[in-house]
Amino acid sequence: MLEEDNESIGHLLRYINEPSVIFELSGIFELRILPVTIEKLEGRNLTIDEVKSLIEEVRECLPAQFKRKLEQSLAKNPSYERIFSVNDPTSIFRYKYTLLTSGEVERCFSQLKHILNDSRTKL
Repeated sequence: MLEEDNESIGHLLRYINEPSVIFELSGIFELRILPVTIEKLEGRNLTIDEVKSLIEEVRECLPAQFKRKLEQSLAKNPSYERIFSVNDPTSIFRYKYTLLTSGEVERCFSQLKHILNDSRTKL
């Protein structure tokens, strides 16, 4: 049994030291910021500035091919640039806590749906 384990470890070490595997593993390592950032974006009570800084942080850390994909996804959202380019003080105050992530928006609609429900007994 011990000899089989040593042989398996030897195969694994040879595989891990191949240049293509090292390249793929380093690419995965560069994406480690994504799950953490997604969880933060799904959180509650983020201001527009906080959302923008999280997106910019991800932009800086992503490898080129993933950065292109992010840019393509953001380009599909016509309101993305508009919401982050608000400069007048009234609008900045008005949009400060705008719901930008789908989780927050879905929770908001769910609460509104509950309030407007005919079978509701109290507010």
